[in-house]
Amino acid sequence: MPNHNYKTKNFIIQELVTPSTFDKLGEYAFKLFDEKALQSLDKLRNDYGKALKINDWVNGGRYSESGLRDIHTNTGASKSAHKFGYAFDLKHYDESDIKPLQEFIRKFGSTYGIKRVEAFSHTPTWVHIEFTSEFVESIYFFNP
Repeated sequence: MPNHNYKTKNFIIQELVTPSTFDKLGEYAFKLFDEKALQSLDKLRNDYGKALKINDWVNGGRYSESGLRDIHTNTGASKSAHKFGYAFDLKHYDESDIKPLQEFIRKFGSTYGIKRVEAFSHTPTWVHIEFTSEFVESIYFFNP
C-alpha cells in the first residue's frame, strides 16, 4: 500500500472510491492510490479549468465505480486498472459535450503521467484515463 498523506484538493475521497470502500476506510482510502496519480488528478483539474466528475454517489448520483472499483465487481475487465487504483473515468459535472476534455487529454495528457486512454469512440460521454508513475512521451489509445 502506498505510504503517503496526500489528499486531493479538488476531489473528496467519496469521488474516488465506492461506497463500500469509503464505509470501510473513510479518508484512509486516499492511501490506496499512488501519490503521483492523486497529484496529477489535482493538476489536471486545475489546468483544465472545469469541474470534473469521477464518482457522484455521495450526492445521490449514479456513478460509484468510475474511480477505484471493488476487486470482486462485475463492472469492466477482471484485471481492470480501476481495481488497482490508477484508472479514472472523467466526466463534466454539467454533462456538457466531452469533446473539449478529449482534446485536452489528447494534447496534454502525457504531461500528467497519463499512460493509457480508452479510445474516444468507445467512451462518448466520459474519458477513461490510466496513470503511471513513470514519465510517458506519448499516450497509448486502446480499444476495450
